[in-house]
Amino acid sequence: MDKNKVRKQFGCLPPKYNFSLNPYSEMRFSKCPDCQNKTGQRKLPLLIHVEPKNLIALNYTNRILRLLAILIKFLAQLRKKLGARISISQNH
Repeated sequence: MDKNKVRKQFGCLPPKYNFSLNPYSEMRFSKCPDCQNKTGQRKLPLLIHVEPKNLIALNYTNRILRLLAILIKFLAQLRKKLGARISISQNH
């Protein structure tokens, strides 16, 4: 990624956490691969933009590395949750 490239940001406040999406359903992170500290769990709202003009807010439990301020979400769980929400909204 280009260091001079400016990322588009939602809102005025800076991000509190970095977000990582885990695509591997067979791998769960109970420890940080770098520092070996244990991960915790925290229930935080996630605001997800789905094309074309949909915002979905999920209050969901995520893995968190507190020292590095990284949230980890499992892709399979997120797809399942989003699939249920999107199919409900398309039916109405």
